[in-house]
Amino acid sequence: MTNQISRKVHLRFSADRDEIEVYSGELNALTLEYVKVALVNSISDPSDLVDQVVIIEEESVQETTKRYESTVIGFEESVVGETKFCTLILRRPSPLQERRFPRVEVNFPATIKIESDQPDSQTPVYEALASNLSVSGLLVILGLPDIKELNRGQVVGIRFELQFEEALVFTLNAQVVRKQPIDFGGASNKYMVAFNFIDISPEIESQISHYVFSHQVGSDSLQTSDEETNQTPALKSEIYRLQEQLRAAHLRIKEAEESRIRSETIIVQLTRKLNEQGTIINRRNWWKFWDPDDDN
Repeated sequence: MTNQISRKVHLRFSADRDEIEVYSGELNALTLEYVKVALVNSISDPSDLVDQVVIIEEESVQETTKRYESTVIGFEESVVGETKFCTLILRRPSPLQERRFPRVEVNFPATIKIESDQPDSQTPVYEALASNLSVSGLLVILGLPDIKELNRGQVVGIRFELQFEEALVFTLNAQVVRKQPIDFGGASNKYMVAFNFIDISPEIESQISHYVFSHQVGSDSLQTSDEETNQTPALKSEIYRLQEQLRAAHLRIKEAEESRIRSETIIVQLTRKLNEQGTIINRRNWWKFWDPDDDN
């Protein structure tokens, strides 16, 4: 059984005492036999690391560093656009245990800004609805006009506000770790996007942990195992949007019907006038009279 997790780690490789290579990544899968670490930076030839001994370093919330010794047993590569991603498969160290950050359902706006060298006026900015928060990251719902936007590994800035004992405004760096389309039974550009926070300070970790813990205690009685629970805010938003579209469609239909009635009234009046002048028009074929190019 594979458990999907999200933990920031550093991998230290030492071919000899004088040369140490360090790779940063996210420990995102854990089984009884192995763990997977998605690297932040690409490697030219990951096969060179297979069978090498590696030290896994993980910083906990308490600012202590835990180290585990392992061996690289394989790797996986994927390409998104022009970017290549690499995931190393390591033998699971026996002391390494699963650790899940508590999460809480939320409902507040979040602004997502792509990290770019372009001027601010040209940098893409997205308005999203946050639906899930933990000390390690944020899950949001947003519309993407282009499916290629916000791909895994992309670094962004996220700004959001937590209403707690006082209003706390956060502007944090984060990385896209997962993107999943939301199925509304038709064409939709809505996605659920998961972000991991990058290098947040212990003070911010403490504030978010306090917020999550307080809200988790208050909502324990309302928790459910239904997998679609996290989609409830998005579904409500989509229902409201579709209702507005339906009202607009009814208005257009009403206007079209009124226009049709006006057109038929004018045609009847003109036909009556022509008939009075001795030109007889069959009502079934009046289109032939007004559109001489139509031979049907």
